[in-house]
Amino acid sequence: MERKKAERTRGIYYLFKNGEIVYVGQSVFCEKRIIAHFYNKDFDEYEIKKVEKKCLDKVEIKAIIKYQPKYNKTFPKNKKFIPLKAFLKEKNGKKAYGVKKRLAKIYSEGIKPINLNGMLYYEKEELERININ
Repeated sequence: MERKKAERTRGIYYLFKNGEIVYVGQSVFCEKRIIAHFYNKDFDEYEIKKVEKKCLDKVEIKAIIKYQPKYNKTFPKNKKFIPLKAFLKEKNGKKAYGVKKRLAKIYSEGIKPINLNGMLYYEKEELERININ
């Protein structure tokens, strides 16, 4: 009997249901990651696109923004996006200090939020550029 190793594809994978993209993810071993999704996502097809390691985050985020898949409720953790609600967080029952000023500065700089399934996000890099934290 001849043994074969499982293929290891690094890249972005797309999960489909009835031809619609329902999830976008990335992995250094896409085939294994897709198998894990059988238990928590409803899909009937998948596609893998090989992507260089240094480009994984950028390509994944662009695909999530473009396709707005129903299972991608938020941006992947440790990425460079901050939800708008973080600006509106309450501390000790009081609204965060300077919310109106910070939002006014963001809008005056022409920085537009990214909508992901109804949640608004800002790129941290853009906020840092105008000294908003």
